[in-house]
Amino acid sequence: MRDLGIEAEPEEAEMSLADFEDYLYNGDENAKTAERLAVLRKEKKLTLRKLSEMTGIPYRHISEMEHGKRTIGKRNAQKLAESLGMDYRFLLCPINGIFFTD
Repeated sequence: MRDLGIEAEPEEAEMSLADFEDYLYNGDENAKTAERLAVLRKEKKLTLRKLSEMTGIPYRHISEMEHGKRTIGKRNAQKLAESLGMDYRFLLCPINGIFFTD
């Protein structure tokens, strides 16, 4: 994935959600939760700032999570997952399937 930097607004996702699911299910056991968060946010067409407003998590923290510089943690995963319409465990667990709530 492209490094957008902390201050940069996101561009369109480089990989669709369907492609990302295929990437996960076809064996890359080391798929990072950071990549999941970035792909899912972009798939929902949310900017860092909009997701920050929805979750109450500072946008810089979300950017750091997406770049693997900050761990997500259970509380933040729950806030993010609610905004992204999915189960929080997907953001925390190694390849585990997708738990969408909508």
